[in-house]
Amino acid sequence: MPSRHRFPLFVCLLLLLCSALPASAAHVLEIDPPGPTAETPVAVVLSFDCSGLISHTVTRAATLITIEAVVSRPCPSVTGPARIPLGTLPAGEYTLVVHEVGAGTRTTKFVVRNAVPGELEVHPFAVPTFNIGLDVRLTVNPPRIICAPNCNGVSVIVDGVTVPASRIRPAADGAIFFTPPQRGTGLADVTLVTPGRTYTQANALYYYDEEADPPRSVFERILFPVLFSSGGAHGSRWVSEAAIANPKPWLVENYARIDSLPCIDYGCSEQLSPASMLTFDGAGYPRGIAHFVPRPEAPDLSFSLRVRDTSKQHEGYGTEVPVVREKDMFVATPVTLLDVPLALRYRTKLRLYQFDVEQDAVDARVIVRDLSGVRLAEHHVTLTRSCSGRSCPGSPWYGDLDLSPGLAGARANVFVVFAFARGPAWAFASVTNNETQQVTIVAPSGRGGVPCNPCEVP
Repeated sequence: MPSRHRFPLFVCLLLLLCSALPASAAHVLEIDPPGPTAETPVAVVLSFDCSGLISHTVTRAATLITIEAVVSRPCPSVTGPARIPLGTLPAGEYTLVVHEVGAGTRTTKFVVRNAVPGELEVHPFAVPTFNIGLDVRLTVNPPRIICAPNCNGVSVIVDGVTVPASRIRPAADGAIFFTPPQRGTGLADVTLVTPGRTYTQANALYYYDEEADPPRSVFERILFPVLFSSGGAHGSRWVSEAAIANPKPWLVENYARIDSLPCIDYGCSEQLSPASMLTFDGAGYPRGIAHFVPRPEAPDLSFSLRVRDTSKQHEGYGTEVPVVREKDMFVATPVTLLDVPLALRYRTKLRLYQFDVEQDAVDARVIVRDLSGVRLAEHHVTLTRSCSGRSCPGSPWYGDLDLSPGLAGARANVFVVFAFARGPAWAFASVTNNETQQVTIVAPSGRGGVPCNPCEVP
């Protein structure tokens, strides 16, 4: 798989052009869903430090959206995030300005992409402004051969810039590949001119700056919970082995790299060839790391992650660890792990992850109950992170906890309540047999939550 490296200019963030806010101003500003399409109702989620939203007004002028918010003072006894619906928006790049009356202003940008292909289907959606070796695949709807055996008489125009004929080539199935011209960040229209017809797809490509943080509305965050190689207890030698597969007939360019030659601190990216699989040994991220994949292509990519003890590889080939997509992370709800073994012959470690925390550390409460619901223990875990530069967007806040063995029944349900409810979170438990070193993974499934006590029975 080709990869590209380029040293950074340390320019400012593309998305978060935020001014410093007083303590009472909105301290959480989210777009929900984080990667909207033209068919997705969009909402703005606001949280305030020690304030509650009393009223708001929303005005929209083309791609500029302004929210004037009035909040209560002094603090109400209970506050929660305010959800302000914007409805569906046409494809485009929007600037959102939230002004808290009498306090401060926060500004962010987000992209709304086309929901379905139009006259043209263009992949991948995200291309770097400084492009080396990434060709874009273009097909027409309804499908037909664009050019064969050559592309004489066919031209491609990207936002008014004509692609040189030498950078257009036919694909075996009648589609074409072209090298997009370099340009600044933002959405770009693509036009295909053929002898019989001209096709245009508005907002077909998004150009992103590799030296800035990945735009959240353009890239999906995929969590690899452990990528490491190290020794363990009883002479064990643990390694993680991962794979990423691209089954589609076009290149996909992921932001940064997490493979065996990780490159996440400076300008580089990872290209996945069509119909290909990249396998690599994990290294350098025992506390987990997030990969960033273009949102239109993310559903088609496949991921795997396995951990195994190579000192006992004749006894087995390891244990699967879930690779976590955004839709499987938890927001404003506890993480539930059911039927976790806590017998004396096991050592059980709970690992916690959270993103988008706006402080150096955040706490989580771990509630352990036996299978009948009786509370056995409660713990507090502090999640922190250590990162710098461009490694930070992919670095989760992380904490872990060794769960005490030998509790009543030797099996328990574990509930994790994150103090910062709005940050996407996840957790899992690894259960290692002290004699065989075999590992069992207990991962969450479903929304779950701490059981009611007492509960009303109808």
